[in-house]
Amino acid sequence: MKPRGDYIDGKFVKRKKSDGELVSPRPADGGASKVSFPTAEVALAEALFAARRAFVAWAAAGSDVRSNALRRLQAQLRNRTDDLIAVLSQETGRPIWDARDEIQTMLAETDGLLRLGAERLLDQLSTPPGSTTRHVPVGVVGLITPFVQPLWLMHADAVAALATGCCVVCKPSWRTPACAQLYAEIIDEADLPAGTFNLVLGDDGVGEHLAASAECDVLLFAGSAQVGLKLRQSACQNPQRGLRTLVSAASTAIVAADADLEQAAYQVALGAALTTGQRCSSTRRVIVEQRVAEPFGNRLREILAGLRVGPPASASSFMGPLIDAASAQRYATLVEELERSARLHLRGTRLAELSSGNYVTPTLFEVSQGFDRTSLSPDALGPLLCFERAENAEHASQLVRRDPCGLALAIFSRTPGQFAELLSSPPAGLLLENAPTTFWPGRIPLRPVGRAGYGGWGIETLAHCTRRVAEVHHAAAFDSTMLPPGMPLPPVASGA
Repeated sequence: MKPRGDYIDGKFVKRKKSDGELVSPRPADGGASKVSFPTAEVALAEALFAARRAFVAWAAAGSDVRSNALRRLQAQLRNRTDDLIAVLSQETGRPIWDARDEIQTMLAETDGLLRLGAERLLDQLSTPPGSTTRHVPVGVVGLITPFVQPLWLMHADAVAALATGCCVVCKPSWRTPACAQLYAEIIDEADLPAGTFNLVLGDDGVGEHLAASAECDVLLFAGSAQVGLKLRQSACQNPQRGLRTLVSAASTAIVAADADLEQAAYQVALGAALTTGQRCSSTRRVIVEQRVAEPFGNRLREILAGLRVGPPASASSFMGPLIDAASAQRYATLVEELERSARLHLRGTRLAELSSGNYVTPTLFEVSQGFDRTSLSPDALGPLLCFERAENAEHASQLVRRDPCGLALAIFSRTPGQFAELLSSPPAGLLLENAPTTFWPGRIPLRPVGRAGYGGWGIETLAHCTRRVAEVHHAAAFDSTMLPPGMPLPPVASGA
């Protein structure tokens, strides 16, 4: 891929002189092959200006015009599906089948939005007679997107903003500039109006400037828990701006004694190791009732040990490499620390035979009550799974409450009602019965709990990009007899 620069006001801007560069290495070969993307400090201000200038016309264009633009985008996404899969797999190290799933999810995302329409999805609040509500776009929406699922998460937020009449300025992860540029190329091919979508490449500092800009009316952030927390803390300093954060979180699975253990073992392994355990909803913790802990644990270990780790282009690979060498080293260091504080059922390692890349194998470790979880950062990357035993369903619920997952909770049971206490006040925004924590139906109205994020995702993203305006319609003739006591009556017309 040949770098083309930032995408601003309907065109790529390649400058004669750059202020820096983003290097896009391929995790599968340890960065031996790489592409450098130039960055420019002035790009963000230019993009925000272009988005603000385009907003009035785009907001006034109406839903039919915006839907037609998104249909053109959808057509171009389908035309470039193979390119999207290839670049996503190369830049993130994900196997081809995993990359293909993300692109298919992107397409389904837009299909659902176009089928139902943004207005219909938003119009879910009844009003008293004589009043109506309508949604107006907020203005310029800033996106800060992660390297994990970089295309889907960027696309989901972008189409939500565009559909409601907002204009977009996107700052993608510095790790995935190639994916971002390809998406901007498709936007350009779809002939969206100039300024409606703008892309600025840069490091974390560019994201900080976007988050602090007065020209950004709403910020939609997806990424690390540490950055998400900083954004929430700074939100009070800018109450005029809307904010939604979706961050890394340690999702949890519960396996009840009456569960289908074979199904549960495969689904928990999938939740822990899919995308090499780098998703924000990856399963980091499985709590198992004591009666089935041994057979379930043994089967889970067998499945994790049997996962095929290999080059992303190989049709037989389940897991590719971690995103970079630093992440692989942190994973190896964490495993060494766990050897001293936990019981390792399966020790993850860096693969010597694939030493040119950042390949690791899964880790399964068991802890007892009192284990210090501070070492398990929500932003830790890799196929790392903590195993805990519970005496019964009530005890399992208590363990979840002590360390809430916030984003996703999977319950494997033939009678999930036994977890009524958890279900009545869930400690997570997404509850799944007999499915992995990484399974998210498209546009589901997800609202994370606690440290997992702030605001809503999916359908609720549409609400973040609009303001609800209530209107009361009163057409009755003026009746002075209805005035309250103490108000002067209107003068009587002469000749009356």
